[in-house]
Amino acid sequence: MANKKPNKVKPLEVELKKPYDDIGKLNFESIDEIETYLNKEVIGKKIDNIVPIKKGKLSNKENVNELMYDAFEADKAEGIKLANKAIKLDADNVDAYIFLGGFEEDLDKAIVYYKKGMEAGKRTIGEKEFEELKGHFWGFHETRPYMKAKAAYAECLFLNNNIEESIKQYTDLLTLNPNDNQGLRYYLANILVNNNKFKIYKKLHKQYKEDSTFWLFTYAIYLFKKDGKTAKADKALLKAYKANNNVIALLTGDKEVFEDMPEFYSPGGEEEANIYLRDAVELWLKTTNAIDWAIEFYQKRKSIN
Repeated sequence: MANKKPNKVKPLEVELKKPYDDIGKLNFESIDEIETYLNKEVIGKKIDNIVPIKKGKLSNKENVNELMYDAFEADKAEGIKLANKAIKLDADNVDAYIFLGGFEEDLDKAIVYYKKGMEAGKRTIGEKEFEELKGHFWGFHETRPYMKAKAAYAECLFLNNNIEESIKQYTDLLTLNPNDNQGLRYYLANILVNNNKFKIYKKLHKQYKEDSTFWLFTYAIYLFKKDGKTAKADKALLKAYKANNNVIALLTGDKEVFEDMPEFYSPGGEEEANIYLRDAVELWLKTTNAIDWAIEFYQKRKSIN
């Protein structure tokens, strides 16, 4: 995983928090009522047209939400000021802690912000609901701020070389949400293989059976790191190469790495390859003879083609 901290882009959950809250006040009694409302009042309309402008005095919660909407639109200094103001009004506002952690250059201080965000998120969810929702966390709007704070916390722990605790946090997140909507299994897989946690990695690999570029290349380097250049490792690398041949081209220097990482990618494209290597390049570089293996493989493939 490359040295990076979570970005400061306004999360979709923040954008949708107001309509979620307002729609939640309508007290629907059935799924049919919700579907009827969505079809009639929501689909095809802008958020500003869906959620009416409230007249009169805002509640404390509404004031805090407005502060965070403004914080994500403001410049750095003003945004930090607004986020701190939001925390003074509501110490359990997770978005504010995530925002401040994202701007913090000191990893130790960022870790503190994300940990406070996790603690606030857990209090907001409630102990009973926290236990009841395990295994389905991402499917509930109120759990997402907690999961975002915890993911950022895990990443900063990794960057701060607290590997064991980072692994624990990522593992906890996958337990809470096995569907892994955040894509955290890819980070965890790289960390496990890079730190020779092969037993845990094998369990993780078995849990998620997929043929994505991210999964296939990490599996190939795992086999090579564990047993060296074997027929099985070569076969795994070939399968990964067929999923995205740009990864090997980047590893061998045949193509240049992007200066700025893309926000979106298509399977098999250069954008996907760059995103994969952003997080896995350390694993490849630190694995003895792995680059030589990739170069030898790549030269053979080019001669065949």
